[in-house]
Amino acid sequence: MLLLYSPAFLVGVASFWLYPADDSRFLFLKSAVTIHFFKRLFEVIFIHKYSGEMSLDTIIIILVSYFFVSLSLIYTQTFNQGLSEPSIDLKYLGIVLFL
Repeated sequence: MLLLYSPAFLVGVASFWLYPADDSRFLFLKSAVTIHFFKRLFEVIFIHKYSGEMSLDTIIIILVSYFFVSLSLIYTQTFNQGLSEPSIDLKYLGIVLFL
């Protein structure tokens, strides 16, 4: 399970180095992705004990999907840099729902 979540977590960590932005919306997104997968890694290492097995094709599908969803979320947000803020600000509602 550690293998499944590590690439997506590394995408989140690398995003802080690759896209150092001052925009709070982008910072919240990068932080949410990174914290989400850090929490999963923490659970795998310290909380859950996995005794079952997974087939290789399932591992690859899950790993690739987590990786590309994280990558897509962060990469598409780079296109919104410099645009005006939306008229209805749902940023703080999103933070509350994330927590």
